[in-house]
Amino acid sequence: MRTIPRVATAALGVAITSHLHASYVALRTVQWIPAWHWSLLALIEVGLVVLALSRPRWFTTRDFRLPGVFLATIAVIILSPLPAIVRHYRELPPHSMVLAIAAGLAMLGVTLAVGVNIAERNRPVAQVRSEPAFPLAILAVAFVIFPVWIRSLGTIPILELLRGTSGIDAALARDAALSKLPNAALRLAVGSLRNLYLMFAVGWMVAAAVSTPRRRRVERHQWVFLAALTLGIAGLYALITTERLVVGQVLLAAIVASVVSSRRQLSLRQIVVGLVALGAFPVLFGLRAGVGGLGDTLAGLRRRILFVPGDVMMRYFVEFPRHTPFLRGASIPKVSRFTGGETFDLSVFIYEEYFQRDVRLVGNANGSFFGVAWANYGMVGVVVWCAVVGAALVWVERLLRRLPHRSAAAVRGVAVFQTAMLTSADVSRTLLGFAPGFLDLVAVVFVLALIDGRLRVRQPVGWAPAATQSRSRLGMSMRSRATGAAPARLMSPTAVDT
Repeated sequence: MRTIPRVATAALGVAITSHLHASYVALRTVQWIPAWHWSLLALIEVGLVVLALSRPRWFTTRDFRLPGVFLATIAVIILSPLPAIVRHYRELPPHSMVLAIAAGLAMLGVTLAVGVNIAERNRPVAQVRSEPAFPLAILAVAFVIFPVWIRSLGTIPILELLRGTSGIDAALARDAALSKLPNAALRLAVGSLRNLYLMFAVGWMVAAAVSTPRRRRVERHQWVFLAALTLGIAGLYALITTERLVVGQVLLAAIVASVVSSRRQLSLRQIVVGLVALGAFPVLFGLRAGVGGLGDTLAGLRRRILFVPGDVMMRYFVEFPRHTPFLRGASIPKVSRFTGGETFDLSVFIYEEYFQRDVRLVGNANGSFFGVAWANYGMVGVVVWCAVVGAALVWVERLLRRLPHRSAAAVRGVAVFQTAMLTSADVSRTLLGFAPGFLDLVAVVFVLALIDGRLRVRQPVGWAPAATQSRSRLGMSMRSRATGAAPARLMSPTAVDT
């Protein structure tokens, strides 16, 4: 039976309906964005639906295929609310904004189509003996750093929240707990562990617990204990600073790793449990921070998910080049290290210009990759950046298929969130981030697999000391004489168990 990527196609269908309605409104009334711009955008989205239906295995979300996750999230969070946000800003957005996004999506579709056709279908390696070293090392470092971090804090944000505090005081305490730490090395270590490495460790431990057969009861119980321990320490790192998004990311990594490692598809029950788990802490935070009652808190969450990302992105389009010249690549992280130029902190600049409400706060306004591309190079930047995103999605999918099974499940758990974050961040800070970044996880696992492979070639699975092999040959010879059978062939010394 042919698989249909229902989530991605349904999300694109909502975006198409929204843009056709915007085109109809623009035909009836005078609008800043012409009707044919919206119609062209809807037509290109129809092309993306056709692409998803023609290559369904690459766009299903039940097994967390990254292209499918990307199309679904970008359609729901950025594309569908776009007409309402444009009407809200009236004539402030550039006249060619929708046209630029349409051209970018067309390039994205071409890149995905080409990449999917040439992508190799490599099966992941079942297991690598040195593979557990990485998640265990992450867990050990997290335990060592945690008391040092706590001692350096003046106030603990989660305690202030439980005592009852305002939203601004909670934000100030959260800012002081990480962004304003006096020790830069500690700040980098805590931020990297909390935002990335502990999530991989949680995913790996969960994958190990799920993939260990039930008949190996002791080993399975050990991985279950380590998974619970790692999940607890990762949640603690996030809860100390009241980071609602990080708590959700940890739980998402665990859910994805569990589904992928068990070689099953996402079920409706898991979706409901995941949504409840992801929304529990943000709701409690809103109630304790004085946002209002439960209705106000849920309305705020809905606005935060379906309006704020597009609204922040719009600020990028409004600011450049109306008030500030295009940056010409100055905001792309780590580029200045190679070019020798200055680095422009774009997200902090937009935050200070449009969103800062208190001079004591230091924050970021992370726009989608559309906004970052426009701020650097305008329409050309959007087209090029969409090609980069499409290539990155296919490339990471190929890398995941070459990783050992448990690591592939854990890395996919992180990659799914990094892909969804393209609605609010640049691709160089998500899927193509390194030192620290997402690619660090892939690189370390590849190095461990390479070392393990070389050791197995030198000392294969069937290897034994010479005396042991002599006794083995003698025993087999005696048994063959007794039974009249020929001696069994010993395992080839070059055999590698993959």
